[in-house]
Amino acid sequence: LYLSFTVPHAGGWGDAPADPEHGQPVPTDLHYAGNDWPDVEKDHAAVITYLDAKVGDLLGRLGRLGIDDRTLVVFASDNGAHIEGGHRKEFFNSTGGLRGQKRSLFEGGVRSPSMARWP
Repeated sequence: LYLSFTVPHAGGWGDAPADPEHGQPVPTDLHYAGNDWPDVEKDHAAVITYLDAKVGDLLGRLGRLGIDDRTLVVFASDNGAHIEGGHRKEFFNSTGGLRGQKRSLFEGGVRSPSMARWP
């Protein structure tokens, strides 16, 4: 099974071409709505929480099917932290202090989160 998500990703709410990147493509800020954060950061936190829940759903389904003990699950991103749509990589320390971001050749742009679960 190959399962691909498009979040987190900038853009989705603006009127192109005048304002193509505004916020995240997520319909709700979940429990972050009341936080005193910029809207784009609430959006970013919500999409990360959404993705975490979906990965949890997948792991739960593997367990219910009885195949979790013989299934390799690989989670990977395609690039480092982005700065599109007004998101500030410093807000959540998205690069872990590494210099650069998506589309740069510094470590903050080319290192990406990856993990494997092999029971």
